[in-house]
Amino acid sequence: MTKRFANLNPAISGYLIFVFQKLRNIQFSELLKDHNKAVLDPTIDFYLERLGSFLYHKDLDLHKANRVKEIAKHYTTYQVFYTDTMDSQTESELASIAHSYMLIAHSENIVRGYQQALYDFHRICKNGTYCKIKDTSKILSIHRKYFLYHELGSL
Repeated sequence: MTKRFANLNPAISGYLIFVFQKLRNIQFSELLKDHNKAVLDPTIDFYLERLGSFLYHKDLDLHKANRVKEIAKHYTTYQVFYTDTMDSQTESELASIAHSYMLIAHSENIVRGYQQALYDFHRICKNGTYCKIKDTSKILSIHRKYFLYHELGSL
């Protein structure tokens, strides 16, 4: 039997925030730029991960690039945040995040909820910070049905 501790891992009520941004449509010339520095654009990063070694010899396979472009239409980036309060400062921070869709759900234990949400994304999406748009509804179904606080945008 596991002993329960009163002060360790307390259940803190708050909000889980799921933010999604569709990958943008890019021009292939963007891929030919020098990407030796860390790529801060998630869409460019998505293409570079899938196109692989062309970076080293700058010979872009247009057939493969067009295939990746079609695949990218079905993916989104995601971020999961949590907060213990939904005050004006939190709302202004959320407003500054670029998103196509945002879901805010209430949670009785935000730490456990956050860990479970990340586990669900990593288990289902298996692509780092990218997820198929069709899989997002599977991951968010419980949060949307039982714990929805606010929803913005669409995928």
